Amino acid sequence: MVAALERPDAAAKLFELGGPRVYTFRELMELVLRETGRERLLVNLPFPLAMFEAAFLEWLPRPPLTRDQVKLLEHDNIAAAGSLGLRDLGIEPTAVDVIIPTYLGHYRRGGRWRMAAPAGPASKA
Repeated sequence: MVAALERPDAAAKLFELGGPRVYTFRELMELVLRETGRERLLVNLPFPLAMFEAAFLEWLPRPPLTRDQVKLLEHDNIAAAGSLGLRDLGIEPTAVDVIIPTYLGHYRRGGRWRMAAPAGPASKA
């Protein structure tokens, strides 16, 4: 935001900010599992079944899934091709693989400084 505010040529323009690579939701979940040193089975659910489950799960005190989350997952959340982005603001995008340890390191079993699991699939699904 600061870069856009400091550049007069950015005034009244829309910037779609995203990294250098597009990930599937599954790939992101696998990254999170690997970085936190956890193994979980990842199961693909059809949206109607996920919506049905969420209708019940959202009543829990700390719901693991809500209908609003399912609705958000039905649509891709990526920068449109040809849109103005970070590079147009003079910023080089950083890959998620580089940033994710700084966000998720403290969720790692044994704490932030324990080594992450070796690269590879996080689940057998």
